[in-house]
Amino acid sequence: MQKYTLKRQLLLCFVLGALIPAIIAVSFYFVSVQAQTTEWMEQQELQGLEHALELVEYQTTQMEDLFYWIQNNETLNNMLNQEDGRQYSQEHYLLKNQIQEEFYRRMISQYILSLFIVGENGLDVRMGVEAPLIDRMELIAQTASRTDDTNWGALSSNLCSFSNHRRVVLYVRDLTSGAGDQEKGRVIALLSPAVFNDVIGAADLNDKQVLLRNAEGDILSVQGVMQEGRKMQYNVQSTATSWSLEAHVSTELLQMQQKSAWVIGSMLVGIVLLVIVVSGILLTDRFIQPLQTVIENVDRLSEGDFEHSQKVGGAYEIMRLNRHILDMGISLQKLMREQIIQERERKKVELNVLQTQMNPHFLYNTLNSMRLMAGMQGKSGIASMLEKLGKLLRANLAVEGMEIPLSTELELLDSYVYIQNIRMNGKIRYTREGVPATLMSQQIAKFTLQPIVENAILHGMNGKDGKCDLQISGWEQGRFVYLSVRDTGKGMQAEQVDQLLQCLYSKQNTSGKEEGGNGIALSNVLQRLQLYFGPSCGLKIESEWGKGTVVTLWIPRKGDLDVPGANS
Repeated sequence: MQKYTLKRQLLLCFVLGALIPAIIAVSFYFVSVQAQTTEWMEQQELQGLEHALELVEYQTTQMEDLFYWIQNNETLNNMLNQEDGRQYSQEHYLLKNQIQEEFYRRMISQYILSLFIVGENGLDVRMGVEAPLIDRMELIAQTASRTDDTNWGALSSNLCSFSNHRRVVLYVRDLTSGAGDQEKGRVIALLSPAVFNDVIGAADLNDKQVLLRNAEGDILSVQGVMQEGRKMQYNVQSTATSWSLEAHVSTELLQMQQKSAWVIGSMLVGIVLLVIVVSGILLTDRFIQPLQTVIENVDRLSEGDFEHSQKVGGAYEIMRLNRHILDMGISLQKLMREQIIQERERKKVELNVLQTQMNPHFLYNTLNSMRLMAGMQGKSGIASMLEKLGKLLRANLAVEGMEIPLSTELELLDSYVYIQNIRMNGKIRYTREGVPATLMSQQIAKFTLQPIVENAILHGMNGKDGKCDLQISGWEQGRFVYLSVRDTGKGMQAEQVDQLLQCLYSKQNTSGKEEGGNGIALSNVLQRLQLYFGPSCGLKIESEWGKGTVVTLWIPRKGDLDVPGANS
């Protein structure tokens, strides 16, 4: 069953490994054919639309030429500059004849249903068969919102109710004269939609529907009939008028190309699949037997049999895999032997610890008896000192709980300072009010502060006249808790501080000779902190000769330890 399953999986991998690239190649071929056909169709359609748009722009150019002729007519400018253009005069008659002659001379005139020249001074000149039938006020109201920037493109209702053209293309341009291009009037033309239908129909745009849209998106002309089925849309836009020609083309040719590409691609995939299946069956048989031997070796190792594993032949990779598995078995066997030896050694160490605890316990019980006798004889000072010493000895004897709350650490430190202060005849002014109550639950390695305080007393205060201050402070900053021991002892020279820090962080201070053991005490403190709480712990020394020393250490805040199992 395993052999069949492995063979089937290998065969599936071979098939997929070849079938996926084949499908990708066929898909690429299909997409390439589709892209080429689409690009060819797009080029043909855009060329036709651009030609039709050139014809449309030619019509708009004729209208622009007529406007500029009117704009530059000297007689018109003179009449626009008059205060009252409504009075009929010889110039009015002359202007109308000039415009009429120019109007009918141009080809665009056959599409102009009405042409108006409306002046701000009341001038009203009209051309076209429908112009006399349109009310001036209605015309001005219809074109009031038009500006020179939107002169083309409005498909509006025809104001002439007797016209056969219900919809007209509106053309509006401002007439200006004088300094600053002051507006003097407007040229308004109402054109038949045939002005664009005729030129679009003359372009070679068969078998498709073509729409002419103005800048606002209104349809001005529709040529052809929309075919059934899927369509492709092409669009060209005029930079002069912002109009666009839009063609809707059937995708029948593209669909034929897609069908041919799919047939060819399917045949190729079928041939590739047949070849891969036959080749895969032959190749998988060559891999099954060596892999089966490797599996049998793994089963023997899992059952603890390290003596009867077999070597395999075949591919180099399979031979290498089997060799590594056999090497792993040898390593496991060696590791198991070492584990047995270590377990025996651990039990010996535990027995030795239990035996070595007997003498210190006897010493602690003796000290406790001495404290009781001193109390009974009224020697309260000796009794108190023995009590403090007993606390320190009890904490030192405790094997479990190498990490204790900061509050317990400070209580042990109080006992130690009390004993030292008696020895030094009350020379130490000790305070730890600088540690806030919020830090009392912070876990810390047992006897972390005691070696630092011991250095401050033995190396800082010893030999200095007068009383010395010893202050314990603590605070939180970021994810760390900081504790400092400050004394007003002798202090150290800068060279001594540098040498001490170098020995501290280079882990070379193992002899305890520097500064009478000062270096090794601080080094042990730092190493213990980093073992318990991780490498982010640190220790800093600041000192000034004759003024004192400050030793600051920091550990991760409770819950932010960076070493797995740091609290175990």
